[in-house]
Amino acid sequence: MTADVLLTEEYTLCRIEATSRKRVLEEIANALEQPELTSDALFEGLMARERLGSTGLGEGVAIPHCRADVDRITLCLATAREPIDYEASDGQFVDIFVALIVPTDEHEAHLGILAELATALNEPDNRNSLRACRSSSELCTCLKSMLNS
Repeated sequence: MTADVLLTEEYTLCRIEATSRKRVLEEIANALEQPELTSDALFEGLMARERLGSTGLGEGVAIPHCRADVDRITLCLATAREPIDYEASDGQFVDIFVALIVPTDEHEAHLGILAELATALNEPDNRNSLRACRSSSELCTCLKSMLNS
């Protein structure tokens, strides 16, 4: 399974009005809520992972993730209208977020998707293209094209 297959417009949030890491993770948890997993449980899982160390990779990108009792990996792409302090490793504020909710027993696919995302988001042109998007549809299409190139 690859990230481009997992990404849907339903789970794409363009230019959200979040001003803190907590608020971004709440928005993502609300978007990813599933019948078997409430947004509160998702938020707690994402925050628990962040307490272990920030998932801010640097260059304005974070990949928050957690394991949960779900059937499949779910991905959410979000951009923030204004970059926020996410305690990223390079000290830069973050405005691109790709969240993953991963089944507890899914190890290899999880690592493969993280690597695929990190590679695509490591390219400055790709980050700039995502930042230029003005709709969820455009944002979803943009990341999918990056992952397929």
